[in-house]
Amino acid sequence: MRIVNPRKTDGTRRNPGTMNIVITALGERPESPLDPRFGRARFLLLYDTETDTWSAHDNSRNLEAGRGAGIQTAQRVIDLNAEAVITGHCGPNAYAVLEAGKVAVVRDAGGSAREVVEAWRAGTLAASNRPDVSRGYGRDGTRSRPDPGGTG
Repeated sequence: MRIVNPRKTDGTRRNPGTMNIVITALGERPESPLDPRFGRARFLLLYDTETDTWSAHDNSRNLEAGRGAGIQTAQRVIDLNAEAVITGHCGPNAYAVLEAGKVAVVRDAGGSAREVVEAWRAGTLAASNRPDVSRGYGRDGTRSRPDPGGTG
């Protein structure tokens, strides 16, 4: 499943086959490792396939969020005009917001942000069809409650 939004954030048309991809990352550079937590990811790295450019967006306000981190991060991804997000895990509330915003969710085992974008471009990553962890995953720095059936 490949979703392409025909408009850029400035309202102009995108070239066919190009898109914005958000990668959850532990740092602000393309060489930074993927952050497995979606809602509480330290950074959101935006990659524009049309211009081959990266931009880092601090997501630290959600690191200590008691509730709603996934929903807030999902809305931020939509606001960044992303058509896909690559992350380690995604819970049900965030997944629902992303799905409603027509953002494809791609789960990956790891590597750097640059490596997962290259895997996406090579066609070795596929969009997920459901969340893979329960609500609150990653809260308090834990990695509890993964859904072993959520391989979707």
